[in-house]
Amino acid sequence: MPFLFYVDESGSPQLQDRALREQPFLVMAAVGIRMADWWDFEKAFLAFAESIVPRDRWDPLTDPPSPPEIKGASVYKDAAFPEALRNLLRSTRPTIIAVAIDKAAFSLQSAFGDPYTKAYEMLLERVDNWAKERQEHSILVLDSRGRAQDARLRNLHVAFQRRGTSQQPIRWCIEQPFMVTSALTAGVQMADVAAHVIYRAFRDAKRHAERGDDPLKAFQDERFLMVSACLRRSMSGRVWGYGLKLWPEDFLKERWSAIERLCGEYAGRFWASAGEEEEELPF
Repeated sequence: MPFLFYVDESGSPQLQDRALREQPFLVMAAVGIRMADWWDFEKAFLAFAESIVPRDRWDPLTDPPSPPEIKGASVYKDAAFPEALRNLLRSTRPTIIAVAIDKAAFSLQSAFGDPYTKAYEMLLERVDNWAKERQEHSILVLDSRGRAQDARLRNLHVAFQRRGTSQQPIRWCIEQPFMVTSALTAGVQMADVAAHVIYRAFRDAKRHAERGDDPLKAFQDERFLMVSACLRRSMSGRVWGYGLKLWPEDFLKERWSAIERLCGEYAGRFWASAGEEEEELPF
């Protein structure tokens, strides 16, 4: 059964000094669901939105009334967000794959042109590898960034399909990416939420490291851990490089094994308390 992977990002791709200080990472996340599960996912996301934004605050001019666009940056600190996120992830069981670019380190190299393109290439590789493992074709759905940038990304995507990326051929991600309006697309909003949760973990981890503290603290936040429970894993349970990739990985290299153990232990508890058997999960 083919999968839809909804893609969005958190953090600006800009590399000017102010952007490097205020938004040190670009995180791009893909949230995958079976096409056959689209209606169930849509209903689950509406329930998630209603948990955060009561229905009496939805747009009355649409028929039926619709919730405002859910943005990760807006809901991250909402008191209702953790429980709403837990319910959404347990009911939809998405596959999440994410790539983070350390923009300060990226700005010091010249091999790659811009962080958005590099993030998209690495994300596409990982979605394609996941699809190959499962023998499931996948289609990417992205938030539109405007006609010119959409055309540029479609051309890049087709080039990767025809010639491969710098690392591998692309065989299981089919068609061009579909560009949609995020305000009308639950999957893209979910990708934005996942990307922002992961962005906050990396941003806070780097701040801890710069102060001489243990960056592991940032990954102990339960909002991150809930998202991490849905990250793609290798057959041996590895997350790093499979469901979550940091480029370059220098500042976390020595702590990644501890972060991975933390994520693995939490995922076991998360799905056990939901009554799920690990082998049945889609990632």
